[in-house]
Amino acid sequence: MKLKQSLQNEIKYDAQGLIPAIAQSKYSGTVLMLAYMNALSLAKTIETGFVHYWSRSRQTLWFKGETSGNRQVIKSIELDCDGDTLLLSVEEEGPACHTGAPHCFFRNLVSCLLVCVLLTLPSHAGLFAVSQEQELSMGRQASVNIEKQQKIYSDPATNSYINKIGQKLVKASGRSDIPYSFKVVQNKEINAFALPGGYIYVHTGLIKAASSENELAGVIAHEVAHVAARHSAEQIEKANKANLGLSLLGFALSASRIRGGGTLMNGAQFVTGGFFNKFSRDAEREADRLGASYLKTAGWNASGMVSFFEKLSKQKNSSNSIVFFSSHPSSAERVENIGDLIADWGKTGVVDTPEFQKIKKSLL
Repeated sequence: MKLKQSLQNEIKYDAQGLIPAIAQSKYSGTVLMLAYMNALSLAKTIETGFVHYWSRSRQTLWFKGETSGNRQVIKSIELDCDGDTLLLSVEEEGPACHTGAPHCFFRNLVSCLLVCVLLTLPSHAGLFAVSQEQELSMGRQASVNIEKQQKIYSDPATNSYINKIGQKLVKASGRSDIPYSFKVVQNKEINAFALPGGYIYVHTGLIKAASSENELAGVIAHEVAHVAARHSAEQIEKANKANLGLSLLGFALSASRIRGGGTLMNGAQFVTGGFFNKFSRDAEREADRLGASYLKTAGWNASGMVSFFEKLSKQKNSSNSIVFFSSHPSSAERVENIGDLIADWGKTGVVDTPEFQKIKKSLL
């Protein structure tokens, strides 16, 4: 092996006469280690065919593997474009690291830092953001699945009535630029839920549980608020962020060959899946606050939200209301928060209508 005279003249040693040298396995491409060379160690490497470095700590020539036997056979030497770093292609005769590891870069600091950086980015950052088009598409797909699993109540009058209430609330919400769908699910459980993109479902059990139209409208207003505030989209953005972070973390664990890494990933994925099944407490509080505002703007007396939650709180352990409480926070705090909010709104607005009572009585 000979050093090209033209390249020799381009090597830029630092003030101490040293240049960084990266050793890379010729066969696997793995970066093995970073050390330093000077003109003497470079010449010795070329002369002997075995890599010699310069030890900065001992200030002496360092024949790699001289005592351990873990020598590096030089195959080629390349100089980078700036002339200030060498890349050594070597055939390793043993571990490159003094710890016994195959190479010195086994702690994956960059991967771990990247996970930390990603998890500190806001969920609405472009990397994770869900567009309105994506939100609507996901909602459409989810609604198809829901309607395969749930029995949609077939009575046109009931569905028309729920849709009329819902559309009035949509106009009051400030996000009426997307199409909303309101449907009734034949289910005795007290529940209502919203999918991304404006797909809202109300159980017949909830309609029966309401005593007045403003109680029913209050629950629907809460679900409209989830859509208007894009809470589902925020959930998906957070899930995207967490899943990407976990994928990178899994890569780091795999690369580091940490025992039990697979188990940790499975557990982390399970926790993440459970965490995103419900809206956050802050999202629920916002939906209550916005829903009460929509209710008032659309012409109903907002006290219906308070009275309905009070009613449910009293029958919290009943079989029909358990589902509602499993997907919504406790009512006590919500009653207090909404009560404080509407305290100065007065007693104006619609409380009940004959149409509500007629629809309620007609339910099977």
